[in-house]
Amino acid sequence: MVQTTLRDYLQTTEDAISSGRISDALANCQHILTHFPEVLEAQRLLGEVYLAQGQLEEAQQTFDWVLTNDPENVIAYCSRALISERMSDYNTALDCYQQAYELSRGNSQIRQEFNQLSEKVGQQGFIFSRAGLARLYMRGDLLPQAIQEWETVLAMSPERLDARIGLLEAYWREGLYDRVERLATQILNEVPGCLKALLLLAHVTLPQDALQAKELMLRAKALDPELVMAQELFSDLMVSHPKDPFLGLLKKAPGAFPETAATGENTSTETNGTTGTSPFSDPLMRWSSLDNIVEPHQDYQVVQ
Repeated sequence: MVQTTLRDYLQTTEDAISSGRISDALANCQHILTHFPEVLEAQRLLGEVYLAQGQLEEAQQTFDWVLTNDPENVIAYCSRALISERMSDYNTALDCYQQAYELSRGNSQIRQEFNQLSEKVGQQGFIFSRAGLARLYMRGDLLPQAIQEWETVLAMSPERLDARIGLLEAYWREGLYDRVERLATQILNEVPGCLKALLLLAHVTLPQDALQAKELMLRAKALDPELVMAQELFSDLMVSHPKDPFLGLLKKAPGAFPETAATGENTSTETNGTTGTSPFSDPLMRWSSLDNIVEPHQDYQVVQ
């Protein structure tokens, strides 16, 4: 029987959404989630399908689930912003665009969307938030300053999961593993599927408890079978310490399953009763690639 890898299915689903074959994309998402029910990328694509169909509440719930488990997902923030715009919730839309821009390392198109919407609703243009400043410090390896900014953000808004994850990574990169263990454990007690917390806790736990580290990695792989986030997060470790025992936990086999659903290869133009691309799906194309990324200029102000 023909086998299709998870990566193949995800790519085919993304292609189906881009070309307006929404019913094919929906069938693919349902098939993927039958076999891999927690995969973040499949859930995000399901949200894109709902958005393309104009099912805004379902799309919102799906993207919120993705952002709960991966509060640094740029494309999910962009799509969440589009939903809020459609619902005339402009404050939330602007907040999501701001989050997306600050996470994207300066994608000019996202910033343009923010500025256009802020002008439309009579609000000020883009100003970096403290969270954005913390991310700039992290990109410059100014980790003590980043930690200070994250702690300031959390002093004002202790419930912000994105800030807790930012602080967690800053602790880890600074080698403060005791703090990593405490904070990651707290986060996972509240959000058991928080992917970055699972990965970082697995890394700092391995020397003392290999079994727990392996269990944490199994939970992480359920969310990200391709280990995309792990490959990025531990890329420096792979170069500097290629024989580190932890890297053995990053070995993976491509997820595969029997081909039983439409893979988007057919030429059907049916999209839930319509042909061509849904008007709701047009904006999705803007976030399918974030290649044109530049570092922000340093002439910023900070939102307190």
